[in-house]
Amino acid sequence: LITTAIPAVAEKINSGADVNGAPMTYLVSLIFLVISIAFALPGCISGITCFFNGNNRPNSQTPVIIAALAALIQNVIAFTSYDGEDYPLFSLAASFLLCCCSIGNILIYSRTASNFAFLYKQRREGLYSIRSIDNAIDANRVSQNVVMGNADIRYSGQLKFADRFMAYSLSSDAADDLCARLVPIVAIISVIVGIIGGFATVSFVGAVTVFCGTLCMGTPACALIAANLPLLLENKKLREDGAMVTGYAAAFEYESTNAIAIDASELFPGENCNIHGMKTFNGVRVDDAVLTAASMLIAAGGPISSLFENVIMAHNELLLRVEDLKYEERLGLTGWIRNRRVFVGNRKLLENHNIDIPMSIDESKYIGGNRQIIYLADAGKIAAFFVVSYGRNKKIAEYLRRIENNGINILVRTTDSNINEKFIAQCFDLPLNSVKVVSNTAGEVLRNYAEHTVNREDAKLIHNGTAAAFLHAVSSASKLCETAGKISTLQTFCMGAGLLLTVLIMIFSGPLSLTALPVCISQLLWIAIAAILPLFGKE
Repeated sequence: LITTAIPAVAEKINSGADVNGAPMTYLVSLIFLVISIAFALPGCISGITCFFNGNNRPNSQTPVIIAALAALIQNVIAFTSYDGEDYPLFSLAASFLLCCCSIGNILIYSRTASNFAFLYKQRREGLYSIRSIDNAIDANRVSQNVVMGNADIRYSGQLKFADRFMAYSLSSDAADDLCARLVPIVAIISVIVGIIGGFATVSFVGAVTVFCGTLCMGTPACALIAANLPLLLENKKLREDGAMVTGYAAAFEYESTNAIAIDASELFPGENCNIHGMKTFNGVRVDDAVLTAASMLIAAGGPISSLFENVIMAHNELLLRVEDLKYEERLGLTGWIRNRRVFVGNRKLLENHNIDIPMSIDESKYIGGNRQIIYLADAGKIAAFFVVSYGRNKKIAEYLRRIENNGINILVRTTDSNINEKFIAQCFDLPLNSVKVVSNTAGEVLRNYAEHTVNREDAKLIHNGTAAAFLHAVSSASKLCETAGKISTLQTFCMGAGLLLTVLIMIFSGPLSLTALPVCISQLLWIAIAAILPLFGKE
């Protein structure tokens, strides 16, 4: 900036002593560029080493290094071969490209360090990963009549150690894959334009100058920033819910997800549910009814089991022994307590077992909104009913809608007779066909998978075990896959626009009319566009 963008300073430098006949600006620009390269090279060296580590393909830092070296060579040639003709130098442009590359690296290291701190802290409290049901028979059994074709069902399960964290955090991303395709194209176009410029100026230095200017303009300097800024911001939001995604490579491994499996107790956390009242029948005491219902519901688990734990004040030693506990699909629970058969469920459960329900019970007086009725029958007679509500968590509702918008079905395991597809869809504002309450058999399969703890697993999508963290991580993976596609399209456009602008400037103003300042302004514009546009997407 000192030697290029501030005319008054540049004029004073040029009016000073020259070096070997060349203006002082040439030497000062060369010194500053060498300093820039020296500071940036340790962080951007992978742009060179990528050809020697078995990958043999350019990454997002390669075009920046190439442009910087081209600017260095052009500066040296212009300085040593000065013939009285003032050629534009691209030291400023190259330094700006190196600065963009360094900022991109800062974003990578900042994300990686924050994720590692989260991982270290969460390992003490409990790590959970998002896995796939790899067994085709189990996957088809769970997704029957829901997912067409091959089912890729994701569920949450605990693990002891997250492996290969650094490998996934620093793996190639959308910017690397794009630059691997763009670098040869930009290089070839720059050589062609440089040769044409050489013929137009009848000068070798002119040819090198035109080549260097075209290369700096066409270099996708913002690729690294455009790829890592959305990833950094998304992880910041994820960690607030207790989750993280290590990188694009991890996100793309979840791109084929077409269903998620979750327990009803996670959709309706106990702290959001409530008991609004109860009524007993046939002389049954209130405390006996509560204890009997609590024994059944706590043994089966589910959204309202924690409510009854609160009612008995967590004195689980008071609970009655339940034998032969079973869940009758969409009806409720049956079991044996004190040699008497007990039923806890909806009205239809009692009707199916020929248990009379008093005509005086008007369910419409109690049911409304998220409120439902749970019946208790003991020894062939109705004993009580409870009015309960299932409150929804706003974050869970938001993430479920995001997941559904990405075409992912929601499979729910439950032992609660009140929770069905219609109820879930109404509570979370979801299309009815996107939700499926799985069968008993499928529910047991899901439960076995979810309760299995893995010793070591790759660090991809890691969370703290809560439903909000699980759902947020899945929706973020889909969002990042979409963002990667935007980045590729956007960077290709920016590269094409930069090269087209270069050609137009040279055609209408002359081959040596392109200077470093327009290159920096153009690259700054591409960075602004790249930083803003990927942030807008489906929510």
